[in-house]
Amino acid sequence: MNFQKARVDKHNCWPTAMLFKAEQEFSDLLAMRHHPQVFEPVQLQFSNDANFQVLVGHLIDGIECLPTRPDYLFDHCFRVIDKGATPLFSKGGKAIVQGLGGKLTLANQKGWNDILALLANAMPLGSYKYVAKRICYAHVQPSIQNDFIKGRAKDFFGEVRYNEFMDKFAVPPPVAPQTVGAKLKGKPKLSNPPPVDAKKIDLCASFLKLYISGSFGGKPKNPATHTTLDMTRVQNQPKDKKRIEFFLSLLLYTSRNERAHGSMLSPFRTSKADVERYERFYFSALVAYIFALGVIDLQGAIAIPVADIKTICARNLQLQKHLFT
Repeated sequence: MNFQKARVDKHNCWPTAMLFKAEQEFSDLLAMRHHPQVFEPVQLQFSNDANFQVLVGHLIDGIECLPTRPDYLFDHCFRVIDKGATPLFSKGGKAIVQGLGGKLTLANQKGWNDILALLANAMPLGSYKYVAKRICYAHVQPSIQNDFIKGRAKDFFGEVRYNEFMDKFAVPPPVAPQTVGAKLKGKPKLSNPPPVDAKKIDLCASFLKLYISGSFGGKPKNPATHTTLDMTRVQNQPKDKKRIEFFLSLLLYTSRNERAHGSMLSPFRTSKADVERYERFYFSALVAYIFALGVIDLQGAIAIPVADIKTICARNLQLQKHLFT
């Protein structure tokens, strides 16, 4: 498929339906699963509070985009987090994604610890790889947006752990040989390798899963130089508010900024799109929905018991597992 031409054709032939490769694959998956339920909302109490009604409106707008556009549910849920939490902080954006974890865990430490365990264990490996690639690439490829990601990653890990983390994982790939037979103006054409070794990204994703799960792991290969990455040490285990910061600041906020700045193609209409990308966006949408519920509860117009948030989180993870496995 010529995706560049297909985008123009899709625009020009509207409203005639035209599916891209990944969209067709996901449609086929839904049909194979007999069009299952893909999402279940929590049951909210009623309030005529004007701000609460605005936030619920965003949730409705997002849910109604399912099952085909989980990325739109993600967008609307992040708007709820941003708009709903701004009054709780001196400013929005970075202050929210880095500070909301502290307020949520202060309100109910045990409940959010249980929710974090569910999310960390269910997070697709592709989502961990997404975070790993973004923060490692940001370290070695300076740009305005990458500098923002780098700054948030430093804030999350702390200066010492960040430096050890990048020393271990942000490693360039081996020098690739010249492409045989490829000529450019009479000279051999060099391959264009990624800035970070793909194998290191895989290892980085696995480490992030261990780190965010709160589980104890093995010692690093270089314990003398990577002491803060030694997950056998209790002092290296992240607190729950920092685990929430990982989801909000490094997973959700990074994705939100890429989408909001308009620099990314529609996620399901590219040559690299596949069903796994749907799985990643369904998970991110659920994470955003869960923390949006936490924000609504903190606002106080209605109460959403953390036990209910945990139950609906587990239920939706079950629905996603049925859909994608």
